[in-house]
Amino acid sequence: MTHISGLAESGEIVTVQVTAPRSQAANPAFDVTPGRLITGLMTECGIASASREGLAQLYSEKAHDAAAA
Repeated sequence: MTHISGLAESGEIVTVQVTAPRSQAANPAFDVTPGRLITGLMTECGIASASREGLAQLYSEKAHDAAAA
């Protein structure tokens, strides 16, 4: 990203450049991090270890429903 939009003190939405002029940027549409380097996952319910068990602790109701199916 080279620009970001946000709310100014005036209440107006403005876009500003956050990089040096003529900077190049790449914005991949997918995660390029190798899975072996991921140790945790940030979710709307909290932070979990990057494992089935870690997610099951955060989403115990859904994990129980999936196991019953």
